[in-house]
Amino acid sequence: MRFIFCFILSLLSVTTFSQEVRYFSERFQTQRGVKTGFERRYFLEENKVRTEDYEYDTLKQKSFITGTTSLDEADDYLWYVRVQADHLVEPYFSNLKARVHTFTKAGQPSSDIVANGTRVLYAQLWNSDNKPYLVKGTGNSSYWNKDSTENSHYFYKDSLLVSAFTYRPAQKDSIFIKLDQRAEPKIGIQAFVQKLASTIPYPENELYADVQATIYIQFTVDEAGHLGEFKALNSSYDGFNKAVLQKLEASTAWNPALVNSRKVKTRYAIPVTFQIMDEPAKPAKKKSRR
Repeated sequence: MRFIFCFILSLLSVTTFSQEVRYFSERFQTQRGVKTGFERRYFLEENKVRTEDYEYDTLKQKSFITGTTSLDEADDYLWYVRVQADHLVEPYFSNLKARVHTFTKAGQPSSDIVANGTRVLYAQLWNSDNKPYLVKGTGNSSYWNKDSTENSHYFYKDSLLVSAFTYRPAQKDSIFIKLDQRAEPKIGIQAFVQKLASTIPYPENELYADVQATIYIQFTVDEAGHLGEFKALNSSYDGFNKAVLQKLEASTAWNPALVNSRKVKTRYAIPVTFQIMDEPAKPAKKKSRR
């Protein structure tokens, strides 16, 4: 009886150790230190990480990442698979593989994605009627946004996303989603973000109230590289939003995005985290010997 009890206790201990929960900002882009409506659960299985993503308690994604047991590496890889931006690529991605299943709010399948290193394939996609529409990896889809101001189109061939753009009838323009080269600041995105962060003052009201947050600012970069159509995606943080918007609106032109060597308009969103750091404690003064 003692042997059976010890075995069960050991098994329970392993299971508990293998599960962890993290909370994120919207779209699971940035990890948050407080509980949010975007919860990711992790399960470690030898050389594999299995994750389940919940949006306000609704399961939206199941993922299986092989080649690592690091939760940070799994998070970075899943974000890359989602947006497929070159500047997100890490050296260790070459050792990783993933299978990602996404679901609608009703629990119906939405997509089945296979990733190997930086190569992302769409095994199958389902439309709003819950019908698969890729035939041997080829097909297309389109949909309108909620207020019918934007019509997005996606084209797939051999399980690859080959073209994607959003047409806006009122503006009579297109915003490209699938790019050969992303729009980028002339000094590089990392240097731009660091410079932006170092020049934005912490809003006084939020500082005194000890408020911390990660906000997202969306904007377009047109064919000439000019930034415009700024939009704060977090409406509840006016002080933070104004501080970032003032700096972004004064930014110089970027290098525009390219599709087939042609300059195109695209849309960008950057996260900015406001965090109050504790000042390092000053060393105590040594008493002079008398």
